[in-house]
Amino acid sequence: MIKILIIIATVLNTVVLSAQGKSVSSARTSTTKTDGNLVSRNSVSVNSNDKAYSLRGEFDVENYAQIKSLLEENLENAYKDASGTTLNWTKQEHNKVAYSIILTGSKLKMNIYRESVSKKTFEQLKMLGDRLSAIISK
Repeated sequence: MIKILIIIATVLNTVVLSAQGKSVSSARTSTTKTDGNLVSRNSVSVNSNDKAYSLRGEFDVENYAQIKSLLEENLENAYKDASGTTLNWTKQEHNKVAYSIILTGSKLKMNIYRESVSKKTFEQLKMLGDRLSAIISK
């Protein structure tokens, strides 16, 4: 019963936030089991509102190469910083972060700030986020 109430409260909170700030949130988790043993667990959470777009994802290490490749094909190397298996693309405009994308092992964090990028760049990065979300949630 408590779990049901928490789920209802979460849904109502999302609806209220959506009505007040035109915010959209989604979360997906997929779990794969073989012979009762957990083989993989992928999750992705996407939030979008008037000011920003964010994506948080956790995925199997086997997906790292595909995600890395997609990021490298779509983002400028000038904003890339690499340290081990951590890749970070951060672009600043007028001393503000325009976007930040961090890929580490089996996690991805993506933030795009609408005020700091052009409408075209925002939409392109958002579409990239949608493609990444589809890969992670497989």
